[in-house]
Amino acid sequence: VSAADDKLLSASASSLALAGIARAVEEEQDPPGLRYWCVDRVLHEGFEQQKNQHRMRFHRELQERLEAKLKHLLDTPSPPDTALSASEACRRIAHFGAEHALEGGPLLQGLRRVLHDQIATKSRTIWVLDDAAFLNVGDRALPDAVGLLRQAGLQVQSTPTFVEAGGMQPGHRCWAVRPGVWSRSQVRTIASSIKPTSSVAATGRVVHSTLEPGEEAVLRPSGLLGWCPVL
Repeated sequence: VSAADDKLLSASASSLALAGIARAVEEEQDPPGLRYWCVDRVLHEGFEQQKNQHRMRFHRELQERLEAKLKHLLDTPSPPDTALSASEACRRIAHFGAEHALEGGPLLQGLRRVLHDQIATKSRTIWVLDDAAFLNVGDRALPDAVGLLRQAGLQVQSTPTFVEAGGMQPGHRCWAVRPGVWSRSQVRTIASSIKPTSSVAATGRVVHSTLEPGEEAVLRPSGLLGWCPVL
């Protein structure tokens, strides 16, 4: 056993000793002062069971807190169309990528894929996203994740019949770009501000819904308004 391992084992055993589960026994042999730990098996099993129960309770309470926080964020009204800005969306993407690159990577790559799909089609691109994609970013990043999608012009919409028939699970929601908010060039600019990476898989799945006759187009004709630099 290495010195580092021996130190770690001694520290673990010492914590058990404080709980009355283990006691040290000194032996006079080579090497001198060799220490053995005598562990009470029944007490140790009870200690491990209690520790696991505490761990499960902690994760359950964390999950419940995150779910309640997400519900509150989603129940909060989205900003009006006039409050949306492509430059602000680019800024939020840059901030989110810098602050939450590890836990938020799949969400960013999913958003990039959705925006690029919307540019390439005249139908409505629908992002079927599990709430777990938000919960996985953690408590600190959760408000930023929801705010980012809303500033990018996405909103939760009712589930189309064909999507529901395809297997919607509890916790799945349909997100889509709000119609008439962005031009094609603005969406291209926002999407281009998300750097692609092959090491992170995009979260969610993408489906397309054909617009009904007379239904408003998702994207406006391209223009110069709302331009922002590609980051």
